[in-house]
Amino acid sequence: MPKPFVITGGPGVGKTTVIELLRKRGYTVVDETAREIIEREMAKGSDVLPWKNLKAFQDSVFARQLEKETRAGESVGSIPIFLDRSIVDGYAYSVLGNVFPVSDIARLAPGRYTKVFLLERLPDYVTDTSRIEDLQFAKDIHAEILKAYREFGYEVVHVPVLPPEERVDFIIRNL
Repeated sequence: MPKPFVITGGPGVGKTTVIELLRKRGYTVVDETAREIIEREMAKGSDVLPWKNLKAFQDSVFARQLEKETRAGESVGSIPIFLDRSIVDGYAYSVLGNVFPVSDIARLAPGRYTKVFLLERLPDYVTDTSRIEDLQFAKDIHAEILKAYREFGYEVVHVPVLPPEERVDFIIRNL
């Protein structure tokens, strides 16, 4: 199974835009799991949300992310797979939120990905219905995500602030 590439960074750094552009260029992509779960749980009126029950939320994200990563790897041959975040991001959110991360993370995270691309923070930060964190939290989690990938042994490629198409070109040149 080919190891996927990770597109990561704090909230509002342009991950979804980059993922969509990679998709348009024909790459296999896996959409962000946390946003999917937030939208689903909000529609149900559930408390499995990061601002209500971070532990239950991160456990749910971990299980779903692991399933999506495995399925994507099984369905594609040698075409690069790009993930909008990974199980390591959930670990960083758990650490920052002072909840115990999923116990399997230490076993599963190291060596799981080919390369990690961290998108540098954009000058403007915008919230929405799923991204409600304030700017300080966005900065803190960005730093914690970088720390987590390094903790699990990844050399992180920093993607500079550029127009979206140029960010994608940068990533492709650095595969």
